[in-house]
Amino acid sequence: MSKYRKNEEAIIRRVKQLKGPCPDFYIIGHSTSAMERLGLKIAEVIDRQEMLPFKGLVRTFTIKMPYYEDWQGAGAFIQHLCDSYSIARDCYDTYIGTIVVELAEEWGRSGYNSSLRVFLEYIAEHSDICFILLVPAGQNQEKDDALFAEFVRYGVWMRVYSQTPSVEQCVKHFVTMAEKESWRVQAEAEQLLAEKLKERSESETENIIVVEQLFRQIYFEQCMQNGRSKVIRARDIGLMPGIQKREAARTIGFAAEQ
Repeated sequence: MSKYRKNEEAIIRRVKQLKGPCPDFYIIGHSTSAMERLGLKIAEVIDRQEMLPFKGLVRTFTIKMPYYEDWQGAGAFIQHLCDSYSIARDCYDTYIGTIVVELAEEWGRSGYNSSLRVFLEYIAEHSDICFILLVPAGQNQEKDDALFAEFVRYGVWMRVYSQTPSVEQCVKHFVTMAEKESWRVQAEAEQLLAEKLKERSESETENIIVVEQLFRQIYFEQCMQNGRSKVIRARDIGLMPGIQKREAARTIGFAAEQ
């Protein structure tokens, strides 16, 4: 999946070439885990290239922003953010570093609402902090653009897209992995794998990682059996993780999600 990884590498190169004040970053995509990986890589570049005069207990911390559409919800999140900020600041008069903010999926589906302004004003007031937002893509490009436009009103942002391989590319990758081990994937197995990938949400884990885990699991299972078969059948696809039940939500940052 070289093309998949090259997209991330190209983004990191662009970040390294930035001159002047460090902008905030707006990462949009369909997989939270992929966006988080990219966001943390960007934070590493900011630190390594000294794009910010770091001050605080930690250089980067992450926090999840639940969806809200009233001032009470906005206030609760800002209080949660302030608590994390206070821990990161430690004994210093202020905190200078990066904050990775993971927006709940509902923000991608529903888009902007007026209660978001409290967070936008917080960003504007803390210009010494580099905010790295992980924004779930919605089904409407205009709604995605409108949400981004609201953030641009409160600062300078670099918008990048976190791409993940298509279902077809993931299935092809699975077959390629098998062929490298001199295995064969039956057509029924390929079809079922495609159907399963279309059913699952990539929010927590990208499909490409899931198919790699699946092949390793099948390989392990077969190696543990005497007279192992080198044919992957439809029944083997049932070993796929993340299909039978949705992955549990992750807890990130200094405190649990509110």
